[in-house]
Amino acid sequence: MSDENLATRRAKLSAAKQQLLNRWMRGRGVTAATGVERRPAEAPLTCSEAQQRLWFLEQLEPGSPVHNLAFALRVTGALDRGVLAAALAQIAERHEACRTVFPTEDGKPAPRVLPVSEGPRLEVEELAAADAGDRLEAATRALAETPFDIAREPLVRVKLWRLSETEHVMAVVAHHLVSDGWSMGVFLYECFTLYSALRAGRAPQLAPLPIQYGDYAHWQRHRAPQAMTAQRAYWRERLAGDRPVLALATDRTRPLVESTRGGAQPIAIPRALVDRLKARAAETETTLFMALVAAYAALLHRYSGDQDLWIGTPVANRAQPELEGLIGVFINTVVLRIDAGGAPSLGELVQRVREVTTGAFAHQDLPFEQLVDELRPERAFGHAPLFQTMFVFRHSPIPAVAMADLATRRYPIANGGSRFDLTLIVETEHDELFTWLEYKTELFTEATMAQLARDYTRVLEA
Repeated sequence: MSDENLATRRAKLSAAKQQLLNRWMRGRGVTAATGVERRPAEAPLTCSEAQQRLWFLEQLEPGSPVHNLAFALRVTGALDRGVLAAALAQIAERHEACRTVFPTEDGKPAPRVLPVSEGPRLEVEELAAADAGDRLEAATRALAETPFDIAREPLVRVKLWRLSETEHVMAVVAHHLVSDGWSMGVFLYECFTLYSALRAGRAPQLAPLPIQYGDYAHWQRHRAPQAMTAQRAYWRERLAGDRPVLALATDRTRPLVESTRGGAQPIAIPRALVDRLKARAAETETTLFMALVAAYAALLHRYSGDQDLWIGTPVANRAQPELEGLIGVFINTVVLRIDAGGAPSLGELVQRVREVTTGAFAHQDLPFEQLVDELRPERAFGHAPLFQTMFVFRHSPIPAVAMADLATRRYPIANGGSRFDLTLIVETEHDELFTWLEYKTELFTEATMAQLARDYTRVLEA
């Protein structure tokens, strides 16, 4: 198994996707991003663009779990809890983001890094294996839904449920202010690597971090405005004209004030179908991501009748090598504006998505917060600006590094929230897809989501 850094591996796009993106960028004169340097010693900590938005949303709905990122693992084997706690302490020491809090000063967030001694610690709870069914599920869900006091406590929690000497469940919950999906992978990679080294009595092989998240936030805030000129022009042109609200029929009347209470509906995509989708994507010089987005666009078109579809999708936003192994919120959001008009075949729709996604990814550096400021969409408390649905495609955070004498596998956990009306989430793990719909429970019923899930699989079969 390769020892190549997990974050570096994730930074590499598939060969087909990279080829398409490079060709698109060369044709339009798009250049690579510049490096990030440490902030001056006298410069105070500041929020990044994403942190500023997340802090504002936290003020609007304090205590909501919608910004809690949760992941859990079932760990089988003779786990040394003392070594695990030591590994977590080293992660907290390496990454200032794990110790950053956000008190308010003069009506604004004032990020502050806590001492290492006040960083996140391992919490352990005994739970008899015989009672570990519904009680464990309720306990992990309660942890994922527990709000953070963003002004005072570390925004990362790690809890271990001991079922027996050789069976544990470990959950990691982090507030989006200090983490994203990639960061969860970095956290687990370092945890596994540190645990294995400490358990064997050898020095951990983790490279020193060139910067901290506060350096990135300072760099982003002080980046020359002209650096984003071409990207602003692209998005102004791409998203010009009317900005429709997705006309998806709801089961319940939309509330005047948007709620973030949500549910999750799993989608079963057979392994054989995944293999066929990959083969079809290769034949058409596209990617699995593009095929899955096209199928989602087709489903939304059939359910809503809309031809101008605006779908948000997150991008890692880690083009600079200094950011690859850093914990923090770097993720950015781009808008995929997909034309479903003219009754296109699914094959034609995939090609339309191909062009849209390569263009969007080549202009992913403009922070979403600046995009909203640039476009100034009409605001409404009942729905999100620019788009009301997202498509999320990500790799599983479980790293390809095994802890000594231990076996791990995912344990389902959800935070009970939904930021958008409807989000389709696809997570890859080895050659499998774990897929589910996240939806607002004030708008949709479980029955409707179950039907939507079945219909999405049918579109993929087509």
